[in-house]
Parts: sequence; structure tokens; C-alpha cells
Amino acid sequence: MRKVKFLTFKDENPNGIYLVTGEIGVGKSVFCKEMLASALEAGMNCGGVLSPGVFEDNIKIQLMLHDISTGEKHVFADKIIMEEEKCADLRLGQWCMSTEVLDWGNQILRNLNEGLDVVFVDELGPLEFRKGIGLTSGLDVLQEKKFDLIFAVIRPSLLEAAKQRFDVTGLIEINNQEIKIISE
Repeated sequence: MRKVKFLTFKDENPNGIYLVTGEIGVGKSVFCKEMLASALEAGMNCGGVLSPGVFEDNIKIQLMLHDISTGEKHVFADKIIMEEEKCADLRLGQWCMSTEVLDWGNQILRNLNEGLDVVFVDELGPLEFRKGIGLTSGLDVLQEKKFDLIFAVIRPSLLEAAKQRFDVTGLIEINNQEIKIISE
């Protein structure tokens, strides 16, 4: 995958909300992690949450929630292997999610320091857009526009809803071959 350095991105694109999109498994969270590392290297103050996957034999088995400011991480979703497996918390498709960890993620997003240069919200999906649960404070971060630069991971099926709801500056489309930045 082609990498984009933060300073190059910043020089070539205006501040605002950038929706990072692509199909499942193409590297949206990896892009955000690389952009975060590049922004930190450039001396930027960053905050928000990332949700990297945990893989076993090239299969995603867990999703973590990572507080960018503190480095603290917790498992927020376990893959359900057998259909009859029970989920004591919140089930979405093949994932059993921890509402306790989602609450923690919402607290992180609610308490973001207004002095941050770059904020990451990974990811806003069907829970947030269709059910009004999950990392709903991430929706508020995009709505309030208190930060100069926001990268929010959004699935392609939710792009139109996101564009209607938020003042989007651009899209970052990721596939296995390239990263394409499109101004709105």
C-alpha cells in the first residue's frame, strides 16, 4: 500500500473532516495508524481512538479500542466462531462487543482536549448510524467541528449518510493497491 506522510498530506489538503473509507479488510485502520505515527513524528498533538484488529492465522479474531492520548488499549469485540455461541453483551453480526469498552471509548471522545491538532475516530459504522449506539460520541466530534483535522473511518455503505450529516472536506479511499484522496 502506498503510504501518505502527514506533512505531505497537510501541505496538499485543507483542514477539515476526512472520511477514510474502503471495504472490510483493505487497511483503513492501518492507514490511520500510519497517519498517526507520521503526525506524531511531525510534532502534532493527536487524540481520539483507533480500532486495530488482532489476527490469528491471517483471520481477524478481535478488535481493540486504543486511546491515542494515553496508549491504553482494551478488547472491545471478539469474533463469534460458531453461530450458536452466546454473546453476553452486544452482538453485531459475527462480533460480540463489550458495551463497557464502548462506554470507555465514548468517554475518551467526549473528553478530547480542544488543543489537539489531529483527531482520529476509528470507526463509525452501522451501530452509530443505524442504531444510535456504539461510539456515538464520535458522531458528536464530527458534528461539533472543534478540531482542525479529523480522520473518521466510515464504511462505503454509510458514506452518503455521513456526507449528509457532516461538513466533509474530503474522502480518502483505500483499496489494496492505492490510497486516493478526493476533495469534496
